[in-house]
Amino acid sequence: MRFKLRLAVCFSMIGLTLTGQGIHAGDISFWFNYDDSFTTSAGSNLTAAQSDFAFVGTYISSLVKTGFTGNAVVQINVSGSNDSSSGVLASAGGYANGNDGFEKSFTQLLVQDNIKNTSSYPEAFSNINFDWNWGYGGSTTSTEIDFRFVLLHEMFHAFGFESVIDASGASPYGNSYNDFDQYVKGWDGSKYVNLVDRDSSNIPTGVIANAANAVVDSTHPLLFDGPNVRAYLNAGAELYTPSAFEAGASISHYNYPGQLAYFQFGYGSKNFGFSGLDQAFLKDLGYTVVPEPGTCVLSVASLIILVGARRKS
Repeated sequence: MRFKLRLAVCFSMIGLTLTGQGIHAGDISFWFNYDDSFTTSAGSNLTAAQSDFAFVGTYISSLVKTGFTGNAVVQINVSGSNDSSSGVLASAGGYANGNDGFEKSFTQLLVQDNIKNTSSYPEAFSNINFDWNWGYGGSTTSTEIDFRFVLLHEMFHAFGFESVIDASGASPYGNSYNDFDQYVKGWDGSKYVNLVDRDSSNIPTGVIANAANAVVDSTHPLLFDGPNVRAYLNAGAELYTPSAFEAGASISHYNYPGQLAYFQFGYGSKNFGFSGLDQAFLKDLGYTVVPEPGTCVLSVASLIILVGARRKS
């Protein structure tokens, strides 16, 4: 089996947050396990940080529904740090079984198909670096980073917006890829084609000849070409493919400044919420998304690099 980060972390649950009031059929909710490192690192901001986790969970629950008639509780283990030497604001990701093919994460399987993993792992994890100057509660000054906005970005990764493809252009797990990766296309020198070849059963069999070059081609960046994203943009969505591969950032972010899954953040308040593009991504990842009034246009100020979900054995 293959998993993502933090295999050896031992969590002692000190807080339980179930989001949503008046749970109805088809609703999802969140069970956040805050470990000791989160409590210690958050310090006096513990209550504010946990409140924002609950706020973000409630927002997601209002928009994303289960793919069946019952409810689902997504468990996320949350840790914290105070690392002044790190340029990472936060990280998050999910777990998967490691089967061959384009595989759904534990979160996708639970929310979409009512399949609860039987391992000792939760559906996803998150880590917050409290050394940064965070703004909580949706009230963020020009010298603070919007905590709620960053949390929503990280939960987007935890829900499957992440690639396992590395600098070689292939998965480090043989023919086992993320569900996300089936829609990734690369530039083969004259046109865009599936970065990962597959057989008639959609099982990965290899990569395009110049895959290692395609994942670092900023002139012809990789595209996410899912049907809902293509319908929304009338084109595939450009993914982040800098000229030097960045583990945890390359491919698992897109190239649209100010949008939720952009690879950089700035100080100051952001317009919170999933944009129409984000909702299209969620639909391509198999989620049931209900309409939301209006479309959020997200802005960004001075830029700070944020490394999102990472996947290691």
